[in-house]
Amino acid sequence: MVWLAVFIGGGMGSLARFGLGKAFEGWAMEFPIATLLSNLLACLILGFVAGLVAQKANISPLLKIGITTGFCGGFSTFSTFGLESVEMLANGKFWLAGLYVVASVALCFAGIWLGQMLSRQGA
Repeated sequence: MVWLAVFIGGGMGSLARFGLGKAFEGWAMEFPIATLLSNLLACLILGFVAGLVAQKANISPLLKIGITTGFCGGFSTFSTFGLESVEMLANGKFWLAGLYVVASVALCFAGIWLGQMLSRQGA
């Protein structure tokens, strides 16, 4: 059942990532906002679930792994982040690549922290 939970969660996360990419398709492609948002949202969700687990909340192990490894794994996209960063550098957009890397790391750390804080609000 664990494999099935990861499979279903991963499929849902991948579809959500695809949908987010389509939603921002018409935006200026100078800055990869869809990738940044998907990584930020995945970190927020992951932080929230980790916070619930840390509080010993009654969350099903299958639901937990389906959300964390499955959905968040399929929704976030570190490989795309790496590719987009390298492409910006190759195109001489050094300041934009630097901004993207710093914003991605800082916002994703903040997303984990915020998710954990939000999970404690209900406790």
